[in-house]
Amino acid sequence: MKRNKLMLAVRGALFIGIGSSVLFTGTGFAQENSEGAVERMDTIIVTGSRIRQVEIETEAPILTITRADIEKQGFQSVGDILQNVTAMGSPPLSRASPLSAGENAGGTFIDMRNLGAARTLVLINGKRLGISTSGLADVSTIPAVAVERIEVLKDGASSLYGSDAISGVVNIITRTNYSGAAASVYAGQYDEDDGEVTKGNFIMGFGGDRGSLTLAAEWSKEKGVAAADRDFSAFPRSSRHPNLSWTSVGQFGGFAVSNGSPVAGYSNGRYILSQGADPYNPASYRRQNTSSSSPDDKSNTNQQTDLRTPLENKALYVDGIYKITDNIRFRTNLLYNNRLSDRQVAGYPLQAASFSQTAGGMSVDSYFNPFGSFHAAPGTTPQALRSWWRRGWEVPRVSSSELDTYRFSGAFEGSFEIGDRYFDWDVSYLRNSNKVLQSTFGNFNLANVAAGVGPSFLNSQGQVQCGSEANPIPFSSCVPFNPLLPFGTIGDGGLTNNQALQDFLFQEEHATGKTNTTVFAANLTGTLFAMPAGDFAFAAGIEHRKEDGKFTPDVLAQTGGSTNLSAGPTGGDYSVKEAYLELQIPVLADLAFAKELSVDLASRYSDYDTFGDTVNSKVGLRWKPIDQLLFRGTWAEGFRAPTISDLYGGGSQTFSFFTDPCDVQFGGSQDPGSSTRANCRRDLGPAADNFRQLGQGFTPVTTANSQTPVPFTSGSNPFLQPETATSKTLGVVWSPNFVNGLNFGLDWWRIRVENTIVADSPGQILSDCYNDGIQ
Repeated sequence: MKRNKLMLAVRGALFIGIGSSVLFTGTGFAQENSEGAVERMDTIIVTGSRIRQVEIETEAPILTITRADIEKQGFQSVGDILQNVTAMGSPPLSRASPLSAGENAGGTFIDMRNLGAARTLVLINGKRLGISTSGLADVSTIPAVAVERIEVLKDGASSLYGSDAISGVVNIITRTNYSGAAASVYAGQYDEDDGEVTKGNFIMGFGGDRGSLTLAAEWSKEKGVAAADRDFSAFPRSSRHPNLSWTSVGQFGGFAVSNGSPVAGYSNGRYILSQGADPYNPASYRRQNTSSSSPDDKSNTNQQTDLRTPLENKALYVDGIYKITDNIRFRTNLLYNNRLSDRQVAGYPLQAASFSQTAGGMSVDSYFNPFGSFHAAPGTTPQALRSWWRRGWEVPRVSSSELDTYRFSGAFEGSFEIGDRYFDWDVSYLRNSNKVLQSTFGNFNLANVAAGVGPSFLNSQGQVQCGSEANPIPFSSCVPFNPLLPFGTIGDGGLTNNQALQDFLFQEEHATGKTNTTVFAANLTGTLFAMPAGDFAFAAGIEHRKEDGKFTPDVLAQTGGSTNLSAGPTGGDYSVKEAYLELQIPVLADLAFAKELSVDLASRYSDYDTFGDTVNSKVGLRWKPIDQLLFRGTWAEGFRAPTISDLYGGGSQTFSFFTDPCDVQFGGSQDPGSSTRANCRRDLGPAADNFRQLGQGFTPVTTANSQTPVPFTSGSNPFLQPETATSKTLGVVWSPNFVNGLNFGLDWWRIRVENTIVADSPGQILSDCYNDGIQ
């Protein structure tokens, strides 16, 4: 009979969701029922407090998103649900960030108050979500179908939860004690007939007197959208200015002439092959149009770049409760998630002058060098071509990131009575593991590039071959490369339709990573004694947490052997022992202009094996002059411990955007009489009066905050101390009794973060040196 009922429930819910979810709340304050027996009122734990209580509105500002709210909004992921909250800032990475790289690429991260995602603590059922080596918690690993509600604490909470809770806490509470079954299917796309989203989920649950089991599964696939398919993204400066800001390092190939890299017969400037001309003839090259207002002789990289990257998720969630005795139960949560994300950006803009391995440029003995030994004009000295460039337009850069998340949480929970006082306790274990594999294709192998533009000759079969006639190099070991041959031109050494050359110059790279979060915790909460205004309540607990992780880039990236940004391996661990105490003190109750006045105090001691110990405390005040009006405020200390990446990260490269202070057009050196100009003259001499910052293509920049053509390297510091913060909030909540369920809230907040942990940047270093004169 039970089996048949379940079968009917599953069938009935296939297209129409049916079911119910009852959240276990625990027990709390005693009261007398109509028959005179003593029973306990249901209590809950609200995010921002460890004390079980009846009231949902606390002294801290909390936003609750219920299951009904989630279904009404229609969002298909936890990330989209949270990003719709006004307190959330711009995420550090998103599906609209195809240029993002590294361990976190493809993830979804929450940044509250725009203070940084690493300063927002994410919990599942009050327990930490696993983090990457850089301290980011990926909420895309949580299936939306498993969510009962989300509580967003818009206040600092390090006194209760420890590190990272500076800007706030997001507590994702999952469904439990679910009875019935439900399934849903979602399909949608943009009105441009792309970006298709397909999603299916299923939840079922059953239970009895001794416990319950809830099972949820979800699959979703979201296709990408190309930047070229939207007017606002098809061009660097949108369709309103379609001819502006194209890059001069294009798929045409070419070379630059300067005082440091002269070429006989050519004045300083940039040159490309004339259309249809003989690439071996030294006279076949014309000056490149480098005007930033013209697209001629340039590339629009948006034509090969994703606007919205594709994503696929598969998740399974299980929640189980087993009642061991009347006062003790065991609860467990298990989560598995597989996330697959891809991204594409335009082919790499290879510039010989940027990389030491190709600093020698195209060999004087390369058969493709029009100014070399084979083709130099009569009367000129053969020379190497040092400053050439070529964008790998035929092979866009494509990367794939696959993340597997495994999470287990198990807790024994119970209650006991001493006299007429009730106490609730729990002892728990948490293990959260993330494993990532990233595959990247489309970056140049620099050693092979150097070999491809090295010595070569025309063999007896009429093919250009690496080496020399006396010492030929087999094609299996070297394929000659002509970077001066433009995209679309088929010929010896050209990238177009030359699979052998593409295979030689581009190799797939693999990076791997793994992080683990392990937590043992114990908590006790209850009331100690009665006061005139109510019960004196407390919560106390201890916790031991260990974070370990590593991220290992491909050996080519580690050694700087490819155009992929160079990065060393990151790896390490740290552990912390913590204890906290929270007190809830009722001061006044049921008096004129004091229906309730209470104070909440909390403090947490943390002892790290990296930097030492820290104590963070919090004071909260709650005052209700009348039943319909609540005034509240908090003062809290917070901190953020250095992450594994902060402490043990390998040096990594990035092409930074910055404004050089010595640039006489956009920098502080515009004024000849300024202290910046004087500081620039100190190091540059008379050249400071005409100094220009060079951008991509090693040409003077046309806007402020331009990207460097040379990668900048940053690293880590094992001696870092934690960030510290002070949070203050004041708020008022009005709940008029003439409209049931209506609440108005107004909150003021201020958060000050000190001793911030930030990576240095070229802009900051140059500003310190030349704007501020710091040496």
